[in-house]
Amino acid sequence: MITLLKSWAILTGAILVASVLLMPVMKLKSWRTAVFVAAVFGLLQAVLLKFLVVLTLPLWVLTFGLFTFVLQAVLLWVTDRLVEDLHIKSFGWTLVAAFVITVLDRGGHWLFG
Repeated sequence: MITLLKSWAILTGAILVASVLLMPVMKLKSWRTAVFVAAVFGLLQAVLLKFLVVLTLPLWVLTFGLFTFVLQAVLLWVTDRLVEDLHIKSFGWTLVAAFVITVLDRGGHWLFG
């Protein structure tokens, strides 16, 4: 349970930092929105990401795993559509936001265990 909460907190922090770094194109209504976005995005990752990787395995292998960022962007785009208080300007910016969030999330997990 503690591991889940820690992962949720790290993802929330990554989303908050990404929204500050990408201020004009990624907007959150409040920090509570970031908590909710982290819950929805984390749930989508847990449920769909492995399935999508298997589904797109040839592209994933061809790009040495970098296609994961595109899959993360698709999940973030779905999250954007599901959460009313999150707005990302376009899919291109969603790809950039997914990259930033993923890098910050992985860095946070590396830093805080």
